[in-house]
Amino acid sequence: MDKLTTQLKINYYSLYREWHYKDIEPRIFAEEMLDEGASNDGKRWESPLDYKIHVVCDTVTHIEVAADSFRKNKEVVMDTNWKELPFDLSNKLNYIPSKPNNFEQMLHIAIMLAKSFNYVRVDLYYVNKKIYIGELTFTPSGGIEKFNPFEWDRKLGDLWNTIEQGS
Repeated sequence: MDKLTTQLKINYYSLYREWHYKDIEPRIFAEEMLDEGASNDGKRWESPLDYKIHVVCDTVTHIEVAADSFRKNKEVVMDTNWKELPFDLSNKLNYIPSKPNNFEQMLHIAIMLAKSFNYVRVDLYYVNKKIYIGELTFTPSGGIEKFNPFEWDRKLGDLWNTIEQGS
C-alpha cells in the first residue's frame, strides 16, 4: 500500500512535462498477469516479451523487443522484416528473439490502434498464442531516452518528417 500511495502522488506532467498527463487524476488498477512461463525462445524471463511497435502516420518505423522489462529491460530493435536495426536504446538484448507466429496481425493491430495519431508506440504481448494490448505511449521514456549510436535520433526524426509529408 505504501508503494501504491507513493505512486499516486507522482505528477508525471511536472516530472517530465508529458502534457497528456497534466489534468489526469492518478488511478491504480490491477490487471491479469500475463505469464507463459518462458519467452517464445524458451529463455526464462520475469515477464513475457514486450513488442513496442512505433507507428508514424500509419507506418511502422521500428519495433523494440524488450525482455524482462520490469527489472533489467534488455531490448533489441527490429524492422518489419524482422531484421535487427543498427541501433539500440538502452540495455542491449544479447540474442534476437524468434518472430512471433502472428507478427503480421500484430503489425495490423498496431497500425489500426494508431490511426488517430501522427505518432504512437503500441505495446503488444504475444502469450500462449494470443495477442494482448499493453498500452499506447505518446512520449516513450519522457522523450529523453538516448539512442546508440546517437545519429539514429536524427534519422528517425527525419523519417518521421518524410512520412508525415507524404501523407
